[in-house]
Amino acid sequence: MVFARWVVRASLIMLVMVLLALTLAPLAPMLLPTGGSRLPATPFYITNEPAGFKALVNTTAVAGYYCVRGLPSTGWGVFLNAYLANASGVAYIAQVFIVSTTPVPSLLTSAYASNVWFPNGSLAHVGFNVPGAPACGWLVVSIRSGIAYFGFSIDGRRVIWFGSYRVDGVVITTVSMRVGGPGSGSQAVLDGPFEAVLGLYYWDAGGSWRPVTTPYFNNEPITLETVNHAWVSLGVHCGGVVSWPKPVNWAICPGPPGFNP
Repeated sequence: MVFARWVVRASLIMLVMVLLALTLAPLAPMLLPTGGSRLPATPFYITNEPAGFKALVNTTAVAGYYCVRGLPSTGWGVFLNAYLANASGVAYIAQVFIVSTTPVPSLLTSAYASNVWFPNGSLAHVGFNVPGAPACGWLVVSIRSGIAYFGFSIDGRRVIWFGSYRVDGVVITTVSMRVGGPGSGSQAVLDGPFEAVLGLYYWDAGGSWRPVTTPYFNNEPITLETVNHAWVSLGVHCGGVVSWPKPVNWAICPGPPGFNP
């Protein structure tokens, strides 16, 4: 009887989250960073690896903006990775992401999900999926009272928290945004016009969102999903653009999130 009540409660929570995602989905175009600052960017060419960048931080929360335009011939994913460190070094890598198994995300083919990894590449925790992720939005990781919380925002003003994992005394020291295939080590095949605008913010000690500074180009062994080829253009701060077939010499820094972590 107790188990049956738990199943019913979990099903109701999932239904509410799906309805919220569907309700907010029409607002996704509002997230296009048309009013964001356009920054100079330096392009790098990559093949057969995750496309994106890293940045050094010292914080308890990070928010990664993404907006995917253009259609690869396969599915795709966008991954926010937060490296959680204590006095002994990196203890976990918290990962929240969107995947779409078809070029155009839909209720049945796209989802938000989360994982927690040990530094050696083994999984510490696998979260459950929330279906119906749109092509633009925010991914969020927040550390509160020793627990890592995973969330997403479609409208940039409110967060839906859909998972958590106890990590105890850690802070986020490195964060990355990556574009790759739709999970399970798959590859996104970019064979036509494609553009993914990425941005990163961190929560500062004063209680506000700040864009990351000096994002850098580096590999990401914890992200197994790759692209067959892409241009990664890094801005002077905040983020960059993954594009194909041509590089861009700009990056857009969207306005800061309107939610608290």
